Amino acid sequence: MSVTLELQKAILDALGVALAGMSPAVTVTQDAAREQSFPYVALDRIIGRASDTLARAYTTHAVYLSVWSRYEGTKEVLAIIGRASDDGVGGSGIKGALHNARLALAAGKCISCRVISDEVS
Repeated sequence: MSVTLELQKAILDALGVALAGMSPAVTVTQDAAREQSFPYVALDRIIGRASDTLARAYTTHAVYLSVWSRYEGTKEVLAIIGRASDDGVGGSGIKGALHNARLALAAGKCISCRVISDEVS
């Protein structure tokens, strides 16, 4: 299995565990169905950029997630993201599951996993 597929699986697994206790239940998917229940988190795309140094070759991945909700306002989306307040600090949700996480991959190695930004509209 490729490192990209392993990374995708590890992210989906980590989010599934982290968001399992939320109410209402949050589905984590890579292929949202037309009848998908809300709220849900979709893995939209993964972009890989190969890099070489004298010591090793590696790939940096950018992963894009979308949070979909029918809740009026942003409260539910902010909770799912893990942004409990406007200061951007949160220990739960997507940020709690992925920021500085040690994701275990069967192929390859995840050296650093960081949540760099989020946008709510």
